[in-house]
Amino acid sequence: VQSGQLLRLDVVRCQPRPLAARAGGKLAAALGSPHARLDTLDLGHNNLGNDGGVALAASLHANTSLRTLNLEHNKLGDAAATALAQALCTNLALRVLNLERNSLRAEGGEALAAALRDNRGLWHLNLRLNAVGDAGGQAMAAALASNTVLRSLEIQHNGIGEEARASVERAWVGRMGELKV
Repeated sequence: VQSGQLLRLDVVRCQPRPLAARAGGKLAAALGSPHARLDTLDLGHNNLGNDGGVALAASLHANTSLRTLNLEHNKLGDAAATALAQALCTNLALRVLNLERNSLRAEGGEALAAALRDNRGLWHLNLRLNAVGDAGGQAMAAALASNTVLRSLEIQHNGIGEEARASVERAWVGRMGELKV
C-alpha cells in the first residue's frame, strides 16, 4: 500500500499459513494507515509470535475501522497481550478480539483486564485455552465491575480456580450476553 492510497476491504483471511515476518510487518503498517478501511482481519494459525502481535497492536492505535480481529493460535505471549491491551485503551472501533489458544499467562490476562476497565468498544473477548490463572481471572472480575459494554467473555480452560471463577461469575450477574468460564 502506497502512502495516500485508500485501502478498503471488508474481510482479510490469512490462514492457516504462517505469514512471513516481512508480510506481517507490511500488513500491520497498512492497518495503521489513516487510509485503511478493513472490517475483519483473520490471522488465526499464522505463528505471529510476540513480535507480530506487538506490531499489529501498534497499528490498532491509529485504526478506526477494524471491528473483528482473530489472532487465535498464534503463539502470542504476554508482551503481545500487553501491547494489545494498550491499544484497547485508545481503540474504540474494535468489537471482537479472539486470542484463543495462545501463550497468555497472568501478566497478559491482567493487562487485558486493566484495559477493559476503560475500554468502551469491545463487545466480545475470547481468551479460551490460555493460562491466565487465578490472577488473570481475579483481574478480569475486577474489570467487569466498571466495564458495562462487554457482551461476551470466553475465559474457560485457563487454569482459573473455583474462587476466581466465582468472582468472574458474580461480576457478570445482570449482564446481557454470554459468559464461559
